[in-house]
Amino acid sequence: MSSRRLPQLPSLPNLRTYRGRYLFMAAITFVAFAAAGVIGYRQVAEVGTKNLANIQQRAQATASLQDALGLLQKVRNQVGRFLINPPQEPPEQLRATSEHLRSAVLQLRSAQWIRQAGELSMLADSAYDSLFLLESLLDELVRTRANRRLWLPATRQIEEGINPDTLAGQGLMAEMLDELDTTPPNAANVKQRAIINEMRLRWMQAIAEVRLLIANRFGVFDSNTEAGIAARARNIHLYLDTFRDGLAALQSLSDKGELGLVTQERLPALQEIADSWESSVQQALVQLTDVHWRPDLTLVRDDIEPLLNSLQQRFSSLRLELDIESARNITELTEVSRQLTRFAALLIGAGCLFAIIAYLTFDHMLLRPIQHTTQALRKEARGEQSEPPPSSKAGEIRDLLDAFNEMRQQVRQRQAHLDHLAHHDTLTGLPNRLLFRDRLDHALARAQRHPSMSAVLFLDLDGFKKINDTLGHAAGDALLRAAADRLRAAVRGSDTIARLGGDEFAILVEQVEYRQDITRLGEKLLAALETPFNLEGRLLHIGTSIGIAVAPVDGDDPESLTRAADTAMYAAKQAGKGCLRYFTAEMSRQANDYMEMETALRGAIANQAFRLHFQPIVDTRSGALHACEVLLRWQHPELGPVSPAVFVPVLDDMGKLGEVSRWIIAQLGGLQQRFSSGDDRMTLSINLTARLLYDDAFALYLLDQLRADPLAAQHLIIEITEDSLSADLDAAVRVLRELQLLGVRIALDDFGTGQSSLNHLRHFRFDMVKVDREFVRDMPHDPNDVSLVQAIVDLSHAFDMQVVAEGVETEDQEAMLRQQGCDCLQGYRISRPMTSDALEAFLRDHAHGFAMPMERA
Repeated sequence: MSSRRLPQLPSLPNLRTYRGRYLFMAAITFVAFAAAGVIGYRQVAEVGTKNLANIQQRAQATASLQDALGLLQKVRNQVGRFLINPPQEPPEQLRATSEHLRSAVLQLRSAQWIRQAGELSMLADSAYDSLFLLESLLDELVRTRANRRLWLPATRQIEEGINPDTLAGQGLMAEMLDELDTTPPNAANVKQRAIINEMRLRWMQAIAEVRLLIANRFGVFDSNTEAGIAARARNIHLYLDTFRDGLAALQSLSDKGELGLVTQERLPALQEIADSWESSVQQALVQLTDVHWRPDLTLVRDDIEPLLNSLQQRFSSLRLELDIESARNITELTEVSRQLTRFAALLIGAGCLFAIIAYLTFDHMLLRPIQHTTQALRKEARGEQSEPPPSSKAGEIRDLLDAFNEMRQQVRQRQAHLDHLAHHDTLTGLPNRLLFRDRLDHALARAQRHPSMSAVLFLDLDGFKKINDTLGHAAGDALLRAAADRLRAAVRGSDTIARLGGDEFAILVEQVEYRQDITRLGEKLLAALETPFNLEGRLLHIGTSIGIAVAPVDGDDPESLTRAADTAMYAAKQAGKGCLRYFTAEMSRQANDYMEMETALRGAIANQAFRLHFQPIVDTRSGALHACEVLLRWQHPELGPVSPAVFVPVLDDMGKLGEVSRWIIAQLGGLQQRFSSGDDRMTLSINLTARLLYDDAFALYLLDQLRADPLAAQHLIIEITEDSLSADLDAAVRVLRELQLLGVRIALDDFGTGQSSLNHLRHFRFDMVKVDREFVRDMPHDPNDVSLVQAIVDLSHAFDMQVVAEGVETEDQEAMLRQQGCDCLQGYRISRPMTSDALEAFLRDHAHGFAMPMERA
């Protein structure tokens, strides 16, 4: 990195020409100017002393003013953070900063130079008086934020009206349903149950809209909060109107004497609760839409912020006056220095007897140090190293030399600091990509001169992204620093370890004799990062995947060698993570194939080249069509049909699986109606990964689509693979329960192949379990598979879940599964996956069911 250049110095006159002049002038002007020189020097010195005193006073005032400006900006920043999140900005810090600000202003108004300037003294006094008002306003802000009902008046309506009525309404409807459960079923009971379930659904939807309304008020979903609040208010009224329609229907049944005793008694109370709940919502809505819905914001906007701006303006005025006065004194000091130079020339003529002595003294004390300093400055300007100029006994020149040496030292320190920043990672202190490439370049050059083996180890932390997204960037940074410390301890002192960015590290190992030494180092690094990290009492588990490229076999330049190690690292990731892989030519080919696959998939997404196929799921008892699973298919323009097992993981790595899943979800309603039989829609089953449910934006889109078409939700099955749930089961369960409330059935796919099957059943009540084809394939000949499937069927029925067997291909498998009590069958025994047109023909051919065994397609 090039060194920082100093400004080019102007050329100076030849100092040797002054020597003869000084001797000649000393002899002629001694008598005439000796007395005048002494008198003038004394006068000039008095002026200089006075100006120096003024500069010192202003320096004191400037320091106090600078402290006040910094503390004022700190108060402004702390007020902003306190409004956003009070726990992160405790009131004690806000009060302490305001007190420090008052102390700084007190020092400013006490400065002698300020006291002597009447107008500036008034400005400082008024600023000091305004700080007492600022402290009282800050105390009022703290009191307001400490009481939720003060900073959000709508809290009272929510806590005392909406929440109690919500629970009471749910309890009354639950009692009505309990009464229906205890009475024999009949047509009237079925009708009552349908009405109450509909009312219960609308009641919950209205409650959800209230929560969304409050979130809109805080700008969570949309920057246009007024439009969002208006939309939620309309939805609340629509749901309440539907709820009251149910009340009217129950009242009509009551008038006919068809309601039970409990429902008859609870109906008036339920009507009153609905009216009270709506009134509380209206009152809360009025408060939330009021311009003063948050008094703390009003206090900051109308009182605190104007006062801070006023203080800022006063401090700026003081600073401007200080700058003007400083400029004036500097000009006077410049003139003083010029006069001192003239008087020095006059004093040289004090006597011909002392002319030579004075000249030698002047040459030794002034000219030579200045000449050395000039030469040193020119070398520093060219970026060259220079020796410190020799010291001088003259005070002015000594100050100049000291100032130059200090400047020289500071320039070198800053240059060294900039060089360090340019070549090192600021978070971990490790070399960055630039320095790593430079050292790798030198290592390869040395290896060519003195043949030896060098290697690049490319590391990517496994599981870091989840920790960083879950615990925040502060925890992620702390984890990166701890990981860097362990890597430093694991490598040799001669090795170079660098952070390339994110959670990627690279290690350069030079002068290695045997390949086994590189392998041992890689295994040492794996072991170092497998040990849990203890950060603030929390144990965090990560690992690493390592790719190794050896020079010159895998590359003879930094780019190719690093690229080869990166490719090997991705191979280690695909091999299951937590391992190391050496680069091979086959890896390069696979990496190119993967990139070509990504490019083709991006084109398929842009051109909507994906197609949907359907495979029937049949009820084993009635032979009726239970549902159809929707399967994604893709025809590669060159390779032909590509298996979903190949391209779906690539879509997931690209972050495009959510986009394709949205495309499928948008077509569900139309597909259900297309394949419907009369008024009854066909039930479709789609596959989603649990990672999509962790995405708040995707989950919100899915819920909004299904709320917009309730019938589509009631005829939809969502299949979640058991392995994908292992990442964050609790987060997925929250979304799955909301889907079940909308009528969606949830199926646990590939049951039995994961590591936490029973744990998933314990945490969430699935509607359906799909037995993986691996357990069905060898039935009925493998007694172990027969026993396992029977156990899965019994366990699922104990949890009131339906069982679907996948991969049914033979008549013997069908018969065994029927005998074991399996609820539904899916596989080639029924039909291969087919296009939508083929499915319509298939449905027409089997309009009367699937009771008869069919030949394998």
